[in-house]
Amino acid sequence: MRRTRKISLPGWPRFVVVLVLLLFAATGAAQEAPEAAWEPPELPDLRELSASLAEPSSRNDTLLTLLAVSRLLGRTSPVDEEAVGEWADQFRDDRGWLDLLAARYVHLPSRSPILDPASWFVQQELGQQNIHPPHDISPLGPGFPALSHQLFDRSDERLAAAFLPETLFQVEVMAPALWQTFRDRVAGDPGFGQVAAALNADWFDPWMAAEPPAPERSGDAGEPLEVGIQRLRELMFSLTLPAPPDALGARRLRFGLYEALPELDPAASRTAAQMLRLASAVEGLHSGRYLEFIQGLLWAVTDLLDTHVHDPAATGGLPPLIAEFLPRLSATLSRQFNDIDPRFNANIAAAFDVAQELADGELPADRMSGLQEELADAVAQLVLMASDLAFYFDQPVRQRISEEIDICISVAAARGSDGRPTFTRHQFDGCLQSMVDMVDSQLRSSELAGEPSGPYGTEQLRRELELMPWQRINYLLGYLHELAPATCPLPDQPLPNPLEWAVFASLVTWFADVEPVFLQTPGNEALVNRMEQQGRRLMRAMSRQVDCISGSGAGINDPVSESLAEYRAALDELVRGIRNAEITFREARLRPGADVMLGGSVTQRTAYRTPDLTIAPCSAERSCEMTQALDATRALVGLFPDEYLLADQTGLGRIEICYDDMQWVERRSEPVRPEDPNVANYFGRLSFNLLGRYHEGGRTEDVFGSHFVSPDEYHYLIAAADDEVLADGCPTEWVGTRIVTSRGRKSGFNLVPDRLTYLAAARSRPSEVILANWERGAEWRDWFVTGIGVQRLEIAPGDGIRDRLAAHMRGLYQAEQQTLYSALLRPSGRLGPDSGPSLHDRLIEVTTYKTLLRSLLVLLYPETVLDSDAIRAMMEGQSGLLDEAVIRRFRAANVPVGNIHDAGLARLQRFQALWDGQPEAVMRSGSVSISVAHAMARLHLLSRKHFSLPASQGVPGQPGVTGPPADSAEPAGSTESASP
Repeated sequence: MRRTRKISLPGWPRFVVVLVLLLFAATGAAQEAPEAAWEPPELPDLRELSASLAEPSSRNDTLLTLLAVSRLLGRTSPVDEEAVGEWADQFRDDRGWLDLLAARYVHLPSRSPILDPASWFVQQELGQQNIHPPHDISPLGPGFPALSHQLFDRSDERLAAAFLPETLFQVEVMAPALWQTFRDRVAGDPGFGQVAAALNADWFDPWMAAEPPAPERSGDAGEPLEVGIQRLRELMFSLTLPAPPDALGARRLRFGLYEALPELDPAASRTAAQMLRLASAVEGLHSGRYLEFIQGLLWAVTDLLDTHVHDPAATGGLPPLIAEFLPRLSATLSRQFNDIDPRFNANIAAAFDVAQELADGELPADRMSGLQEELADAVAQLVLMASDLAFYFDQPVRQRISEEIDICISVAAARGSDGRPTFTRHQFDGCLQSMVDMVDSQLRSSELAGEPSGPYGTEQLRRELELMPWQRINYLLGYLHELAPATCPLPDQPLPNPLEWAVFASLVTWFADVEPVFLQTPGNEALVNRMEQQGRRLMRAMSRQVDCISGSGAGINDPVSESLAEYRAALDELVRGIRNAEITFREARLRPGADVMLGGSVTQRTAYRTPDLTIAPCSAERSCEMTQALDATRALVGLFPDEYLLADQTGLGRIEICYDDMQWVERRSEPVRPEDPNVANYFGRLSFNLLGRYHEGGRTEDVFGSHFVSPDEYHYLIAAADDEVLADGCPTEWVGTRIVTSRGRKSGFNLVPDRLTYLAAARSRPSEVILANWERGAEWRDWFVTGIGVQRLEIAPGDGIRDRLAAHMRGLYQAEQQTLYSALLRPSGRLGPDSGPSLHDRLIEVTTYKTLLRSLLVLLYPETVLDSDAIRAMMEGQSGLLDEAVIRRFRAANVPVGNIHDAGLARLQRFQALWDGQPEAVMRSGSVSISVAHAMARLHLLSRKHFSLPASQGVPGQPGVTGPPADSAEPAGSTESASP
């Protein structure tokens, strides 16, 4: 590997050149002036800086300090002794500002610039004319100077915060050269050195505590990039292993690359940057930050593709490594990616296509376009949550805009027969005027930005939400005003479509680079300023709307919380409808009082007791005149095993309790009168069996039984004294028969005949005895439950009903699930007499409010859905908030409908907790989309390059430079001398 002493990195060469020239100038001035001996402070060296950056716990803090250092280096005025304190205070103020911006993130990300759909669209439009956009216009831009300048603009905290992750992303690779420039200036400029000395203890000295990673046993010999790519390989493939990540290996990789960066040539520096950012992506994935990984991966392959455009040989060994790694990664983690957002797997597939094509060698122009289109679609999926870029940009309502863009790009790209451009000033001015005018006309139209006046009914809301959020910005704001109408006025005029505005702003910037001479007229300067003011008014209006809505009522009532309340109400209605539908099905198919879980096991416990069950004779022939029904208690019914109770309540069979073999036992007789042997009183104990039976399909099975003999003897009959009568346990046939007897011999004169005739009579009937003692008196009914006073019958077990019961319950369960899921997913009739909305209508309403929630996040909190895996998963993942798609997945996975309530509530509570954990500043003001932020940076850079800015448009907080108040419509930025 060729090494040079030149500090040169892609994307910021002019910045470094300026710094070096300033350093030489400052050093020369110091040498000319006779001064006393000067001892510079002892600052951390490159090795100590590299160790601090290599350590994950100190990396972000170190990078934030380096951003403030870059700001300090951008001040070119001399530092006299009186100004040392002011310079040091300015550094501390800048560093505090960065901490304030960082506090807007739950986890401060390092984000690549490619998440800009507007830039990808502009690149595609230019590509149709075979135009390769410059770096600042491409998805890999804007560069560090434009970003850092906007980062320190105090006039819009939201906008500055949007640039922080990207400046961290870029300054990481610049860090070694940036720090060396700082050390050199300290060594050559005593005044600047005093500033560094005042800051050293608090800000730089802590880096010295960072320990470089222990070297490997074999040493770290070899070219830095060769060693680095081997370590990167080990780090990447560790994701596919069950072992924990190699933290030491990751630190060695970073430490080695940081130390090597100052001496690498530009091509090697770019490769080192790609390796560092891939390492960050892999580390993020090891920590469960899937979004960070996807973004880093897409940036790496985008940068490799761009590298191939300029120097096909410079892509090195990274494309083969990525192409080998991604299939293994997908095989290992595809389900986890799916749990966050199914689109992630499509993003990985797009990255794989690029890496594989680059690894194979030369790329024809048409294949290059195809790969760029794949990456553009991946970014659209990631940022816009759309299927591809064309999903929005190919809509017929954009036809006039598309035609205007195509015309202006075509005339700008046109060449005459001599190969020279044919673009005229008139065409240039016309296109610029047309694009700025379209922002105030087409981009505010109801077709492209929505109508704020509604209507806001559920059906209209659903139709409006079928379009992209930025395409319905005014409608969504109007809807929010319906929720909080008292104190929040709508903007004076409809807001322009933010994505379209970013496209036009980026195109204006490109036009300026095509013909900068045409741009530099007062009229065109006014148009550029007007475009920038349109963007500032758009951001300010959106921020004010969020802030006003959030402040209405008690607590924080931000748009997401308000829409979440709407979602909760719709979910409650859905759950109520599902419960009613379940009740309707069970009432139609199960016995009253059924408590069976149809999806459960046949061994489940049940508290079911057959309602109104009475005890009747098992057989009329064996009931001995007892025909009355006896009450059966729940305890008696509970003598049935659970499986028979389940069979009864599900309709497989029927249980009954009956009495059988009713008779008198232990019978005896005695003459009515001693002198008359023909008539006898009969005594005995009442005996019967109580049986629990199960009937199914014409078969009867005895399940349990008890034999009962009354403890008391009863006089049950007066009849002829006959052994045959005594032998009859149920002498009902004898009742009413004649008994002929004599009076016996008596002395004296007899006036009546000696023969007497009686009728046999029942003295105690079984029915009378039982009814007197069943539930009152001796309360025999309870004896059968306790087993006291009865004898359990030995009943031979039947063939069992479990298999038949399981099949029956399974059929009922499937019918229930089919019925309920069909009612949920098909716009069919209602279940039961409920006259309210159908289950399908209620599910559509839940889906609508989830779509509303997603739209508000994408429109008003775009950074949140790019940085929070947990919130992203709740919107797009397999375990996300319930909607129609989730319910369809439930059905495919055979999730019981009864689980919908618990799952829906648990997921809603999880999302609420996640949202409540967001920084309050973000909840109250929202965030700025990357496309809009980039467009603002490009426009401001354009003004700085081509037009002189008045002092009033500088950066607030910059010494000697004033700025507009926070609510000013004037564009804010900084002078050239105030930025690297």
